[in-house]
Amino acid sequence: MSQIRPALLSYSTMNLGDDLQTVATLPFLPHPAHSFDRDTLALQQNEGTFIILMNAWWASYPENAFPPASCFLPVFIGFHISSSSASYFSQPHCIAYLKAHGPIGCRDLFTMKMLQQWGVEAFFSGCLTTTYEKREKIPETGKVILVDTARVNYLIPASLRQDAMALTHMFNGDPDTREKAVNDLLNLYRTTASLVITTRLHAALTCSAMGIPVVFFFRPEDPRASTAAQIGLPIYPYLLNPPAWLKKWLKKFRLFDLWIRYEEIYFGLRYRFIKQINLTPAPLDFENHKVGLRAKTTAMIDAILHRLA
Repeated sequence: MSQIRPALLSYSTMNLGDDLQTVATLPFLPHPAHSFDRDTLALQQNEGTFIILMNAWWASYPENAFPPASCFLPVFIGFHISSSSASYFSQPHCIAYLKAHGPIGCRDLFTMKMLQQWGVEAFFSGCLTTTYEKREKIPETGKVILVDTARVNYLIPASLRQDAMALTHMFNGDPDTREKAVNDLLNLYRTTASLVITTRLHAALTCSAMGIPVVFFFRPEDPRASTAAQIGLPIYPYLLNPPAWLKKWLKKFRLFDLWIRYEEIYFGLRYRFIKQINLTPAPLDFENHKVGLRAKTTAMIDAILHRLA
């Protein structure tokens, strides 16, 4: 077998949360030789042999992404199958590949239970973004950072929004500048944030791991939500899930704006009179989780390399 080289997943999506997952793999596979687009991993033709961590959301184009080409040695940790791609992954050739490369470390309980139902050995690992190192210094004059909060700004007091920095994880720049954009984003969180308020899962996980206080708006019923619950991060719902017949009716009569207004009234009253949002949370401490996940990831990599030695 040719020399085994470390590789990274790369992305052509707009969401920089994907990249935050890849950066989190660097301590485990340093000095990567190449990067490969997640959504074309099955189409790669390369004479080399690459070990790659599968810590990601799978997948925008599953038929082009999975199973990975034969040049890859996959390490399944932090693996998430989207509900929209579940039917593809349930096909026999995908299940056979997963069984051959198990056990599968799943980012969330949804993926773990689904794989177990298919007869695949799987466990709940969580996401490698929860293993980012705590920042060494808290900024003396830090800023509140709002990350993709347009739908929840009405729940954030004007006193917090007034001097806050608003940003997005959606990337529209030149692909050649994407890596710099991700590193700049991480540096901004690390050196500037006194509080992060977000609807983005990987902003919440990454910043929590860095020791930054986080207020996280999300849907608790979302299949990905268990990743946040695993580290003790509170989730504040901000969306309602109308039944299918109502969605059809809202779409037919173009009344989604009215539905959004209803959601705002509902959650505005809920958080005012029933359960208040803690806008001064303490940083989370889940160092034991980090130690365990790092050790498990390293052991999985070592086991694969040992089998091939």
